[in-house]
Amino acid sequence: MAVLFWPKKGFLFRWLRLSRLDERVCLEDSLKLPKGKQNLAGLKTLFDVEIGKRVRVVEISRVCQGAQRRRLLDLGIVRGTEITPALASAVGNPVAYEILGALIALRSRQAKWIRVESV
Repeated sequence: MAVLFWPKKGFLFRWLRLSRLDERVCLEDSLKLPKGKQNLAGLKTLFDVEIGKRVRVVEISRVCQGAQRRRLLDLGIVRGTEITPALASAVGNPVAYEILGALIALRSRQAKWIRVESV
């Protein structure tokens, strides 16, 4: 959204539509808790899972919206799906995950949106 102000004319609000997904600003979903506090649900994100450990999807964060959320859902990342991190790149980003028998690469930002529990 752009806001312009002209003396004597007032404000002009203009909604700008972005054509590329990577131009959208998406806030990272932080799971930071105060010191000494535990995550009551005992949940962690897919990003925190070690290679070879099997986990089950609990939810996708509400921060993930639009085409990003649709992509994750289309890949089969829904509640109850079991995922195993299989391969990591040399830098650690992206990581290949085994999802429903297919290897799918997800960036660390996307993996942080997926909350999981141990199987």
